[in-house]
Amino acid sequence: MFRSKWRWSSAKGVGFDEITSLTNLGLSFEDRTSFIEYVRSKHWQDLQSYHLGIGQLSIFLPISKGTRSIEIQGYDLVWQDTVIELPNNIQQLALHSCHDITFLSKLSDTTNLENLRQCYLSNCNGLEFITASCNRFPSLELLVLRKLPKLKAISDGIAASQIFTKLKCLKIHSCNSMKYLFSSGMLQDFPNLEEIEVWNSSLIQEMVED
Repeated sequence: MFRSKWRWSSAKGVGFDEITSLTNLGLSFEDRTSFIEYVRSKHWQDLQSYHLGIGQLSIFLPISKGTRSIEIQGYDLVWQDTVIELPNNIQQLALHSCHDITFLSKLSDTTNLENLRQCYLSNCNGLEFITASCNRFPSLELLVLRKLPKLKAISDGIAASQIFTKLKCLKIHSCNSMKYLFSSGMLQDFPNLEEIEVWNSSLIQEMVED
């Protein structure tokens, strides 16, 4: 359903409780409230795979059958001081034009992100860091950062030990507040990093600070 203009809403009275044989679901929600109600229903626990979200989906997130994906476009992630709740078994995450968070790791306040393997961030104007030192992304293999005008660094300046132990690929495009990718003390915290791409990020002077 996510390729159509149809959007699911809890206000329409349509539920999933009676669809017991459903194994794969691709669905866009009409509003933030409907999305949260679905997540709290735990229906996603019975699915083999899903691609769910708010807004126009599949703009830049590659859809992989058998993968559990969430995509949110153009909505705030914090409401009344509470971070939006996501499924705890999410493997792919894409955020586009979500402007109200400064740390991506803030999502871990309400969601277990230990299964997250791929993350795509685009046009999130308030994002300054991916993580603080106390937050981990133990399964993350791919991180794509695109058009993030306030992004200063991957971590908040504190050593990122055990945070990105499985990260293999880092792609940065048009992040014009970054001056370097890593501090010298952070290099040992990326033991599996194989590929780095940097495009159109005008302030970057060094890959490794000092």
